[in-house]
Amino acid sequence: NKLPSLHTQEIVFFVAPELSGKRLDILLVDHESCAELTRARIQNLIHSADILVNDEVKKTGYRVRDGDKIR
Repeated sequence: NKLPSLHTQEIVFFVAPELSGKRLDILLVDHESCAELTRARIQNLIHSADILVNDEVKKTGYRVRDGDKIR
C-alpha cells in the first residue's frame, strides 16, 4: 500500500491552546488528517517543505504555539 501524499490534498488547521508546546512531528502523527502517515514520512514532508507552519519551513522538533497555522 502506498502512503497518501499531502500533495494530493491541502490540509490547513490551527493549533489549539491545549496542543501548544507539542513537537510539530508528534502533533501531526496524532492528527486525524495524517492518520495513515508514519512519523518518518511526516518528518520527510517537513524537511522537504511540504508541511509549513505560518507559511514558513520549520524543523521537525519545532514546538507549536497556540494559533500556529499548519498546512
